[in-house]
Amino acid sequence: MFRNALRQSTRAVGAVSAAGRVAA
Repeated sequence: MFRNALRQSTRAVGAVSAAGRVAA
């Protein structure tokens, strides 16, 4: 359960980073 949440949070962070790169 905790690992699954951690994986999802990491995935969200990666998506935000990708969006930031595209915006920048």
